[in-house]
Amino acid sequence: MYSIEELANDFRELGIRAADTVMLHASVRAVGEVAGGPDHIHLALKSVLTPEGTLMMYASCPRYYDELGRGNLTAEQEREIREKLPAFDPLTARSDHATTGPSSNS
Repeated sequence: MYSIEELANDFRELGIRAADTVMLHASVRAVGEVAGGPDHIHLALKSVLTPEGTLMMYASCPRYYDELGRGNLTAEQEREIREKLPAFDPLTARSDHATTGPSSNS
C-alpha cells in the first residue's frame, strides 16, 4: 500500500518538480492500493507541483453522453438515454471546484 508521501517521492524521482505542468491520466489499478484511496494519487502530485505548478487531468463523460446526436445510436437508443441519464451537474461532478477552469494553476 502506498502512502501519499511515497507517491510524492515517486513523482519526484520521475523528475517532476515544483511549478511544472503535468498531464495525468492514470490507471488506479496499475498504481496499486493507495492509503486514503485513489484521490491521493493526484493530491500527491499536486503537493509536488506546488501552487505554482499546473496539473491537467483527463475528464470524460459517462458512457453515451457524447454519442447523442452523432448518428451512432438508433432513435430508440437516443430516446432512452435522454429519458434515463441525468443532465450533467458541475456541482456533483468529481472535480476540485475551487481550482477548475481554463486559467487554473492548481
